[in-house]
Amino acid sequence: MAIHGASPISLFANDPQEFVHSAVRGTISVLKGALKHGQALRRIVITASITGVMRTDAPPDVYIEANWSDLRVIVVVGFGKDALQSYKYEASKILPERAAWDFYNAHKHEVSWDLTTICQGFVFGPPADDEPDAMAATLQLNLVSLFKDANPSTPRFPPSYNYVDVRDVAAMHARTLEHAVDTVDDLGLLPLLHKTDPYAPQPPFATASSKESRQVLGIECRCAEETILSIVDDFASSGWPQYLGA
Repeated sequence: MAIHGASPISLFANDPQEFVHSAVRGTISVLKGALKHGQALRRIVITASITGVMRTDAPPDVYIEANWSDLRVIVVVGFGKDALQSYKYEASKILPERAAWDFYNAHKHEVSWDLTTICQGFVFGPPADDEPDAMAATLQLNLVSLFKDANPSTPRFPPSYNYVDVRDVAAMHARTLEHAVDTVDDLGLLPLLHKTDPYAPQPPFATASSKESRQVLGIECRCAEETILSIVDDFASSGWPQYLGA
């Protein structure tokens, strides 16, 4: 079994190729290596993104593994360095997944393994790091919003980000490797975490279906309340509120 993790993200790169080239090349390098040396492999799991299935501003609907969100790629190709940074990042998630499936479909009769992509949403949950300085920028932003901003000017949880608990993502990777099936398709993750928050956006939402992860892997994702309470408990026990002035 082999797992290819998520590609890097940068808030400062201007050239779209700084996002796309390394992501596509890294993904294809893994698959080429498996094609050449992976006779004993049974499955390759690629950590993909929900952005390959739906845009962050997608119209309200339920999106499934068969959906592809290519608009960001079209915009990035057209605008190049002038495209929004978030569009460049989304293109860097869509193009490697497309490249992976194209490679697999071209060589599936030559290999002993099959391919799975896990299209995760915005991963949220108790952090693995023990030091505040080690927190990822996205985690810092969300924790600041969660603990300090009582009246945010914009919604804390944009309706199409489709948050998912990090522990559920880990379980999906593990169970995908263990699951005894011939082929596992792309796995959509849980729909948007519903929140008892007066500033939360209201339905209808654009959501990603979690049907495959439930039916194929038997995983019921954590609800919003459990995820957020786990973050609060972990944050408090680590003494981190002092770093936010909380």
